[in-house]
Amino acid sequence: MAICYPLRRRPGKGKTVTIIILIWLLALLCGLPAFFTSHIESNFFVDAAKGYSVFEDRVCLADKFPDGNSSTSVLFSL
Repeated sequence: MAICYPLRRRPGKGKTVTIIILIWLLALLCGLPAFFTSHIESNFFVDAAKGYSVFEDRVCLADKFPDGNSSTSVLFSL
């Protein structure tokens, strides 16, 4: 607003807080599909160089679709 209309009055505190809350709600709504279609996969590896110790590698994957995986999903092919 300040860049497009530099000579206009600034909005009051209430309107500013409302705009900030609306921006956060919009950002959360845009992130919900990614939240629901992702999952964490744990892989375990053996490190022979450190005396055969086992360590876990966690990876966040975004291919959990409601109708299958990324190769069989109808939603993914759209």
